[in-house]
Amino acid sequence: MSEIVKYNETSLDLVEVPTWEQAEAAARHLDIIGRNVAFWWGDFLNYCEDVFPETWTQLIPDIGWTPKTLQNWKWVCANVRKNARYETLSFGHHETVAGLDPEDQDHFLKLAAEANLTVSDLRKEIRGPQPEKPPKIRVVSCTCPECQHRFDQEVTG
Repeated sequence: MSEIVKYNETSLDLVEVPTWEQAEAAARHLDIIGRNVAFWWGDFLNYCEDVFPETWTQLIPDIGWTPKTLQNWKWVCANVRKNARYETLSFGHHETVAGLDPEDQDHFLKLAAEANLTVSDLRKEIRGPQPEKPPKIRVVSCTCPECQHRFDQEVTG
């Protein structure tokens, strides 16, 4: 990709007209970058914490992401083993299972990958079947059309 593009912090330009193959390769490369930046930052910060335990947090204010976002990425990457991650699933899928034990992570990530679950679907699978909610009951004031007697009636729905 580097031979056909020039980029900086806010833009990307093509420096030559790419071949179709070069354009496909660049698109794949950009997709990989966009989908995986959270994993990369999380792993990087975990590594830096190990190497610079007293000062690693000083990296956070200067890089442009909010500390909360970076802490979340770091937490997810610390809790989901690298060899358990699926490249076909989003960071959100991995974030959804990060609080589970490793065996459950493996189970649910595999399920999500095989069944092509959305993050929302995966959350529902983790929660399991929900108990059926009882119908809402409300009280309605009624009047008998014949005798004009007023009474309250419970109605469901």
